[in-house]
Amino acid sequence: GGLAPLYAPRLSARYQALLKPALDDALGGAVQMAVRIFARGSEVAQ
Repeated sequence: GGLAPLYAPRLSARYQALLKPALDDALGGAVQMAVRIFARGSEVAQ
């Protein structure tokens, strides 16, 4: 998330190796979640 660049350097090499870049920002994640929820709801209604 937004704080990862601040605390990532403080992690040991073991945990730094596990870090992955964010796929999207918070808004993008919320939109993707809404699309999944509403798409599932429309399938049930049909």
